[in-house]
Parts: sequence; structure tokens; C-alpha cells
Amino acid sequence: MWFYEVLTVLTLALGLTLGIWELRRLLLTRRIGGKNTAISVVITAGKSPAELEQSVKGLINLIAEGRLDASTEIVIKNALDCLETAAVAEILARELPVVRLE
Repeated sequence: MWFYEVLTVLTLALGLTLGIWELRRLLLTRRIGGKNTAISVVITAGKSPAELEQSVKGLINLIAEGRLDASTEIVIKNALDCLETAAVAEILARELPVVRLE
């Protein structure tokens, strides 16, 4: 019988700890952007299509997590220097409404 009591106390303590940890994370997370703020992130594309894709997907994740405002626009510049990078940039712009080529 004492085993279940100890297990219950440990479970409650773990739940409380995780709850406090999540609350701490929410309170300390910086949010970028506001109601009347328009944010455009400009990425200068290099010769690595993989880095371009990783950068764009990282920014998309920040938008999805709420760390960047949902109206954030991602602008890709100089993607035409390399044919592979240009192809990746065009695919990203076509598939993701927040991405624009410049």
C-alpha cells in the first residue's frame, strides 16, 4: 500500500515540476513582432541550396511556434547566382505563401 502512496507523490511532484518548467518557458520566450509591426526577413542566397532550405524552414518553425509574427514575410535575394539554389528558391516560393523571391 505504501508503494502506491509513494508513487502517487512522485507522480504529482513530477507533474508540478513539468508544469512549472513549461510556465517558465512561456514566460521567458521572447516574441518578435506586434500587432502593427510588419516583419520581412531577407535571406541572401548563396551557392548552397541546402543552407537556403534549412534557413527558410527554420524561420517557418519560428513562425509556427509563435516566436515570429504570423504575418512575417521571408524574402530570398540573389538566388539566381547558382542554378540549383535558384531552383530551390523557386520551389520554396511556390509552396510556401510567406516566401517571396526578389
